[in-house]
Amino acid sequence: MPMMVLTYQITYPQLLKRFRNAVFGKKVFCPYCGYKKPRKISSTKYWCKKCRKRFSLTSCTIFKGSKLPLEKLILLLECFLKGFKVKQTQELVGVSRKAVSHWFQKFRENIPEIEREEFLESDIFVLDDSYFGGKRKENKGRKTPFKTIVLGLLNKSFGKVKVCCVPSLHFKIVASFLNFYLPSKKVKLFSDSFKSYQLAKKWLKLENHTLIDHQKKFKETNPVENVWSVMKRKLREIYHHATRKYMPFYVKELAYRFNTRNNPDDAFSFLRKVSRNQWKLSKIPVPFW
Repeated sequence: MPMMVLTYQITYPQLLKRFRNAVFGKKVFCPYCGYKKPRKISSTKYWCKKCRKRFSLTSCTIFKGSKLPLEKLILLLECFLKGFKVKQTQELVGVSRKAVSHWFQKFRENIPEIEREEFLESDIFVLDDSYFGGKRKENKGRKTPFKTIVLGLLNKSFGKVKVCCVPSLHFKIVASFLNFYLPSKKVKLFSDSFKSYQLAKKWLKLENHTLIDHQKKFKETNPVENVWSVMKRKLREIYHHATRKYMPFYVKELAYRFNTRNNPDDAFSFLRKVSRNQWKLSKIPVPFW
């Protein structure tokens, strides 16, 4: 039995109101057709007059199909955002270890990414790659087998990073990554003198791409090395290790934690960001708030 179980200090109606505002905004609308005046059946269920479908507050969220109470789901999300370990969350929330692992993976898959427009508001970027996971210590650096290759682009002005797990460091893959995330070919870009970076520079015809020789200086690329250090240390602190199959989700989570380190999200702001991304991808005319 757990020694202590967390509970929310606000009442259930207040919790429902905050959850509803985070998912739908000011007014509830039908997630199937976008109708703005559905009929309320109960505290959490609605019926749409237009498409004649029923829905609940959780049926269009990451909590869809869950049998756990809403209070426990919000507490699980809070523990995930605070960086609690699985066993610690199990004892605090009062659910099984399997349930905690399941919901942590669910949250990981739906991590909200930083807006591309916000990331592009800079003129100084740093490019680098790193390797995550694996157990073998014989080979180090880019010759290491059985590890996940991660490309990272750091926005030096705002301290935000974009990461992507890639199958290899072929110069065309690097060039595609840069072509998508760089605002223009005239911005300042720093990287080491790896051969793929040199070929990508020629392929994209980057004007201000500076290749740094690490045998002489590290100052320009040190910020992105710090990002890898923070992400790997956080991975060891919370999860100890991660399998190669799920490593892209862990890398995505670690990048999110780094980008929100100065202004971390609570459960409701996290749900608000996830819901906005979901409504943007949907084809129905939803009223954005």
